[in-house]
Amino acid sequence: MILPRSILTAVLLLTISSSFAQERAGSELQSQASSSERSLDSYNRYFRNRFQEYEVTITNLTYNQVFSPSLVVSHRSSISLFEVGQPASEGIAIMAEGGDVSAIVESVDGDRRVRGAGVTDGPLMPGKSTTIRIPINGGNRVSLVSMLVNTNDAFYAVNTV
Repeated sequence: MILPRSILTAVLLLTISSSFAQERAGSELQSQASSSERSLDSYNRYFRNRFQEYEVTITNLTYNQVFSPSLVVSHRSSISLFEVGQPASEGIAIMAEGGDVSAIVESVDGDRRVRGAGVTDGPLMPGKSTTIRIPINGGNRVSLVSMLVNTNDAFYAVNTV
């Protein structure tokens, strides 16, 4: 079941922000980029390409609907997790029926258009939020999927935003 945008807003509050993961740069950055060897421009380009990430916060705004762990993917615009109006892939069907995203992870693993992915911890209860960070690495789109647990085959998704 794919919800129209107005219904999606009532079910899910999604915040996506882009940030530099400076805390992860640490000694790796110092050992690979000294100020005497690199100009400021190349240093900044190196830092942006290596350590930029999306921070995705998912808030469950439902009254009594639990979300299964969500798969969040950073990718190029030439790939999507599903197509509206088309039959569901095996991975989407498995996730919608049982909440297991591993088949979708397997289908995108190794795809050069996928730049980063992550799965949130545990189920997301009504009124609660979870945040996950995923690397951008040149990806300009974000998609996410999760099962609506109190159903037998419904899910919510944000596809290539």
